[in-house]
Amino acid sequence: MPDPTPTESATLMRLVGRVESRRVLRPAQDGPRMEISFSAALTSGRLGSGSAACSFIGHLEPGGRYQWQGRGALFLSAGTVTTRSWGRGQRQGNTIVYQGAMAFHAHTPSLDWLDGLQASFEYVQDLASLEVTVHCQESPAFHNHLPQQKGISPC
Repeated sequence: MPDPTPTESATLMRLVGRVESRRVLRPAQDGPRMEISFSAALTSGRLGSGSAACSFIGHLEPGGRYQWQGRGALFLSAGTVTTRSWGRGQRQGNTIVYQGAMAFHAHTPSLDWLDGLQASFEYVQDLASLEVTVHCQESPAFHNHLPQQKGISPC
């Protein structure tokens, strides 16, 4: 697939999947925390087809907004890539919508171009069906670093 022009951002991947597990964690001082794990198929984008396994910790802050941090593994035909992600979100009707940034670490030379890449994405989870959709695209507006972590987290 050709590289995007400087004025457009490329869709890296679109994931469609389902929540596999939810686990309530020890609450932080200012609100409850939960770990959510999901698996998904990569259905389109520059990374091609493959599958993903992801987990993140969501922390409900006062005012009803969520802050989260997560990790994932992408299993692509060219090799494996691990991810770190972070951002904020909130409940919107029967869905939870998170928006944030993602950093990548390739575990094969053919995917090393991902190591310095910055991406933004939107995660949408249906609370009734537990279906998940993630749309991720290149975004030079995000810095490739993680925020300070609150509390003890497996992520």
